[in-house]
Amino acid sequence: MFGVRCPGCGRQGWCPCRDCVAALRPGRGPSVPGVDAVVALFAHEGVGRAIVAAVKYRGRLQVVAWLAAALAERCVLPVGAVTWIPASHDRIRRSGFDPGAELASAVGRCLGAPSRRLLTRAREPPQTGRSRSERLRGPRLSPSGSVPPAGRVLVVDDVVTTGSSLRVAAGVLRAAGAMSVVAAVVAHRPSPGCHIDR
Repeated sequence: MFGVRCPGCGRQGWCPCRDCVAALRPGRGPSVPGVDAVVALFAHEGVGRAIVAAVKYRGRLQVVAWLAAALAERCVLPVGAVTWIPASHDRIRRSGFDPGAELASAVGRCLGAPSRRLLTRAREPPQTGRSRSERLRGPRLSPSGSVPPAGRVLVVDDVVTTGSSLRVAAGVLRAAGAMSVVAAVVAHRPSPGCHIDR
């Protein structure tokens, strides 16, 4: 455990530590058009926000295994493939990795399902920091790879706020042949004045 620190409180040891896990407020799986079911691990606040930021912005990939196991435990339905909503090109260039891909790969291993890149993202700014109207339009996504036609596709993402990214992803996957789309997200952050929620 040397060198491993909790992303919530910074203490050396478990990642995250038991106290920080106990401090997490349960997330709410929002209703998103085109997505059959959404599960969220915890609310995007306090310790939950710190855990997401540690993975997304600081590359603390040690916590991915814990997140993946917790997400897989929530996925009670069998899935044919696990995929993710790609990060923006600028974010991947700056950080050197796509946290969604790392998480989807780990979730797939936990579920015994293949992790596949089924979505490609156009070159555009990240959703974070954009206005609410821009966020509601969602990212520009297109199909990439072969969608299992008779199977259920699980889309993994870090934070759901307005539901737009998941809505766009589900539309692309269904148009490409997916019969069912479900989603598992790390954290849920309600959008002020928005009744959908990604």
